[in-house]
Amino acid sequence: EKLQQSIDYWNKNDYISCWVHVPASRASLIEPLASEVGENSDTEGRQGLGFELHHVNATDQTIILKKWLRKSVDKIPPFATHQVGCAGFVLNEKMSYW
Repeated sequence: EKLQQSIDYWNKNDYISCWVHVPASRASLIEPLASEVGENSDTEGRQGLGFELHHVNATDQTIILKKWLRKSVDKIPPFATHQVGCAGFVLNEKMSYW
């Protein structure tokens, strides 16, 4: 209920998106968060909040959900699946880096 009140406030005050970090030990919270808006998601009659899975942080053991609050197309990029790196070094005229 309090999260829904917060979402309503953010919508009224032109926030763009919101994020929820759920510890893996509290994974039972995912269903009501990720259910479609207006859908009954639990036995207490609470409505779904329409969050979407963004990614899982294995290091912190958290599940990260996001919700786009605007009526426009969701502009949050998907979570990165790869890393690209590059490296370089400079040699002097003696072919040494010292």
